[in-house]
Amino acid sequence: MVTGVVRQPSVLPAARMAGHTPDPSVSEAEQVMRLDPERLEKWEPVHTSVLNGWRFQLTPIPGGVTFKFLAFRNPSDGNQFRLWVISPDMDSETLYGHRNHMVSVTIGGQRIAVLCGPGGRAAPDLATARTDAAKWALYIARRIAGQRPGFSE
Repeated sequence: MVTGVVRQPSVLPAARMAGHTPDPSVSEAEQVMRLDPERLEKWEPVHTSVLNGWRFQLTPIPGGVTFKFLAFRNPSDGNQFRLWVISPDMDSETLYGHRNHMVSVTIGGQRIAVLCGPGGRAAPDLATARTDAAKWALYIARRIAGQRPGFSE
């Protein structure tokens, strides 16, 4: 036994501890303009200390419920996009089969439920994230309206 030796624990630099999340970019803004040229979905960039991405909304059934989403880059998924339902509050485990289309991810030390694409995958781009959000929103909107969705049942 060696005495008098103080060992420092290994410490990674802060830059290596947390994944870098890119800010919303010009190329993403161009993609958003192609996805929603009339700005009906109200896309807007989001930049916080924890995550970056795009907020948008969809109303799959005219006159029905409007869903608001945040498509954010998740460093744990190689900075691909995950979708969080901002509103309406869809966190109830029994609400419309919502749980079957969710996975949990850790963001800023907190676990949150997000929509998942096919096979639980994150979306590689905003167009794919929007498609995943639209499919889920139509499914839930039809369930809320008392209709059979006709898919994912």
